[in-house]
Amino acid sequence: MRVEAGDSPQLRTVSLLPPTLRDLRLSVPNLKASLSLRWGDEPAQPIKGDALRREAVSPGAYPVELIAGDCPETAQGCEAKGDCPPGCVSWLGEVIVPIGDGEHRVSLSLREPTPKPGAADGGSSSKSRRQVSQGDFARWLKSHPEWLKEAAQQAEKADKKYLKGWAEDAPRPTPAGPW
Repeated sequence: MRVEAGDSPQLRTVSLLPPTLRDLRLSVPNLKASLSLRWGDEPAQPIKGDALRREAVSPGAYPVELIAGDCPETAQGCEAKGDCPPGCVSWLGEVIVPIGDGEHRVSLSLREPTPKPGAADGGSSSKSRRQVSQGDFARWLKSHPEWLKEAAQQAEKADKKYLKGWAEDAPRPTPAGPW
């Protein structure tokens, strides 16, 4: 564009092309908790695996909430305050999509939520951990024929060592000996 000397304003019309829309890949590596992402005012979307893709995003800054675990609405942004309830971490921030071509990748970092009470052992089931007698096991096998030796091996659920020495129609005898 050329500006000419003079004492009056010069008006020029300039045509600009709109910026190219970009695909965006948001990743949160090395986190075991379930993840969700809230993009602006949209409902939170689960992140499957460790990444979420958004297609055709205009360049700009976008408010996001990254949620690990199960968070109530009242916990929004609790990561910054350090007061997240057990089983929850919520981070509020901004994702910036720059002008450019091709996929834009953003890697976010988030800590694991503290375990909920009663889940300190990694979410073990509430089933009893008592020892099972041979008679109990024999009755269980009768009610679950798919786990009988031959059936389990044919279904490739078990190898040749499975139930080695076990009589399928009766509990194995207890070895006699001085106690």
